Amino acid sequence: MPIYATTRQAQGGTSRRSKEPSGLQKKSHLYPEGGNGMAKNAHFAWEGPPITQMALFNILNFQRLNTDYCVTIWTSRPLSIFATLDKMVSESIEASYRYVAFSLLGKINIEDPEILFDQLPFRLRAIHAREKSGPYKNMAAASDVVRLAALYLRGGSIWMLTSA
Repeated sequence: MPIYATTRQAQGGTSRRSKEPSGLQKKSHLYPEGGNGMAKNAHFAWEGPPITQMALFNILNFQRLNTDYCVTIWTSRPLSIFATLDKMVSESIEASYRYVAFSLLGKINIEDPEILFDQLPFRLRAIHAREKSGPYKNMAAASDVVRLAALYLRGGSIWMLTSA
């Protein structure tokens, strides 16, 4: 289920505040065509073990079905994404996996979340690092921090990959 970034109130809604909270501004570069609608960015985050072929297939299939979206996978281990893509193209038993991986190989962006944290307060980088390491590491929480940072800075929507 997607989560959308908007700073506009629901139509017809009223606010008790007379002005924007300090430090929060509408980021006009996140809204296409002068502020109408939502940026067509889809953010996926993957931290932890190598991404599964099924999860990567779902991301690639999203790109195939939504060609007007800019899809970005945020991961601190980009080589694991490329390794899974390589397996999908060369070794996968599923023909659909091979087709989608081969045809959409260069159409998704794979970026390191550190570039996001360079633009945010140090505390968020520390939270991300804490969730990725130590005896109580929680890769799902680390991915959530990355998703929300990407959503805040780049706009668009985030998509949750859940294992079933």
